Amino acid sequence: MNNKDFSKLVNETIETCKEIMIDKGGEYAHGNDRLDNFKRNATTLNLNPEEVWAVYFHKHVDAIDTYIQDIRAGVSRPRSESILGRFDDAINYLLLGKAIVVERSKSKT
Repeated sequence: MNNKDFSKLVNETIETCKEIMIDKGGEYAHGNDRLDNFKRNATTLNLNPEEVWAVYFHKHVDAIDTYIQDIRAGVSRPRSESILGRFDDAINYLLLGKAIVVERSKSKT
């Protein structure tokens, strides 16, 4: 992929990730806390928000890994979400994970 095409991909991905974050944010965040979903489930499951985040994040990583293994094995299968969407979701989950860490570090100071 040449630099121009890569730059276009980066810009389009960032815009897509923003759109997804806005659209899905309303579904998961009750009130004004963007991390509410992780905190609610952490309380319910007696975990910490980072552990809940890790489960959600690894779901996307697992789907990406399955896609990669399928290429190697020559397997074609229907997917509930596009592989490109999984990458976008993984990017967003990395940002959400970072937000959890930032918030925790701020609460300690």
